[in-house]
Formats: sequence, structure tokens, C-alpha cells
Amino acid sequence: MEKYSGWRDAGTGIQPFLHPQPPRIENAAYQFAKYNIVGPIIGSVKFCLILLVVPILIHSWQRIFHFLLGRLILLLSGFYWIDSSSVQIKKLLKPNPVGNGRTLIIANHSSYLDILYFNFRFSPIFLQVSKEGKVRGVSGWQMLGECSQVLDFTDGMTLKEYLKEDRTNLPLVIFPEGTTSNGRGVLQFLPVFEEFNPQEFNLCVQVVGLKYEWSEFCPCYTTGHMLNHYWRVLNQFSNSLKVLYLDPSQIGLSSDAKQVYNKSEGLIGSQLSMYLAQTLRTRKVGKSAHDKVTFLDYFNERENPKYLKTK
Repeated sequence: MEKYSGWRDAGTGIQPFLHPQPPRIENAAYQFAKYNIVGPIIGSVKFCLILLVVPILIHSWQRIFHFLLGRLILLLSGFYWIDSSSVQIKKLLKPNPVGNGRTLIIANHSSYLDILYFNFRFSPIFLQVSKEGKVRGVSGWQMLGECSQVLDFTDGMTLKEYLKEDRTNLPLVIFPEGTTSNGRGVLQFLPVFEEFNPQEFNLCVQVVGLKYEWSEFCPCYTTGHMLNHYWRVLNQFSNSLKVLYLDPSQIGLSSDAKQVYNKSEGLIGSQLSMYLAQTLRTRKVGKSAHDKVTFLDYFNERENPKYLKTK
């Protein structure tokens, strides 16, 4: 094009900046069909395939990264072997059909090491739980930064609302106790399962129990500074973690389970906490995350006279 001749190289005659144009074809109908009908259809199909494939590849690489990094950290932390097994429990309720959709993992919480395990094993979205039973989705690293705290955030939503809004198919991990315990019992669940029905979302509910077996220093983390605790974990020659999986086909959620109902947990929460306690071969306790707040105030005040109590 002569109007751009000022940018043509005098020695070679090459114009290096204009977008190259194809040779002219005299068939106008062919040109119109190619660029206005067939071309856009092909482009749309390719674009849709990109939108479909790229997130899958990103998640695959993310899972590989989380698996390698998480397992390496646990290995260097002394967890050379993690014993995983499936357990059977005494059936109190008629099992529900197992959903074949998204996986919702319900687990006890006794250490930041729980988060590392689930992050490497499933590469999931973690659901933080507030004192009021609201949830928000976070990464494993954010979950680690707020481990053992009893959270009180304002940007949460109900579990039912979250499942309606979040369209990803990633596994979800939730610690319904809302804080860490020493693993000797299952705390009362926060009211996170109110008006919640797994079958409404075709969820595959998995109940998972984590048990740390120890003789000198317990890997369970409930008080103190996390780095100090982790340093003592590293000082041990080896550490032991046992992961117990309850078969989803054994889980039955009833609308009339008076024998296990607890008002503060709600109907579904009461049943799920019962299953978790049975999976761990332990008992439910009458304490909750709300009691952990007052306990931490008392504990920290004794450790540090300048400590300011939680409001």
C-alpha cells in the first residue's frame, strides 16, 4: 500500500509493519462464505474448546504441584508413611444414595498438618467456617495462616448459598468444628449445615477422620505459636498420621433423627458429627469453638499478663 510507503525498507522493498494479506481471489461468493460464515463457526468451536481444555490442564498441573510439594513437606516433617484405611461403623440410620457429583469432605481438625494432608491429597477448596456457621472458600495456604483461630468474618454465606454460587467441580474440604482440638474427642459442630441437603446438589459426602499417634510430642496444635509448635514436630525423628475414610455408602441422613439431634448443630450437623466420632472411634464432647475462645483468653492471659482478651 503506497500510503505506507514511508515505512518500506529502501534496500529490500520490505514493509515490516503491516499485517500480511492473502492473495486476492476473484470469487466474491467464496470469499464472503469463508470469512463471514465458515470462519466464525470454526473460530467459535476452537475458542470453546480452549475454554474447556485450559482450566482442566491448569487444575491438573495444580494438583501435581500440590501433591509433590505437600507430600514433600510432610515427608520432611517426619511423616514418612501415612496410613490410610476405610472403616465400617454401626449403622444407626438407613444409608442415602451416594451422589456422583462434587465431593464434600467433612473432617475433624486438630492441626495445621491436616491442611497439608488434604491439600496434597485432593488439591481442594477449603471452606472456612465462622462462629455463626457461615462459610467462604479459601486456598490451603490461606487456611494455614489462620489455623486454630475461631473466625468471625462478615463476607461469608450459608453452605447452601455457596454451593449454588460456586460452579467449579473441585473437591470441598470443611472442618465443621470451626477450630482445632487435641483429637481426644469431636467438638460440637458449628451451625454450618442448617437447611442443607446433600442430595439437592448431588454431592458425594465423605467423612474423614485424622488421628495423630504419638509418644513424646503431640502433633495436634491447639495453643501457642504455630512455628514454635512446628519446630518441635521437626525435632522428632518420625511422626505418625492415620487417616480413616468412612465409606460414603454407609452415611444416612434422616429428617427425623431424634436420637442424635443437637440443637446447636442442627439436624444434619448432628448426624454428621456422630458419623465423624464413630469413624474416629471416639466420642462427641459438649464443648465447641465458642468455648475455645474463652479457653484461649484464659490460657493466653496466664502465659502473658499483657494479653488482651478477645472481644
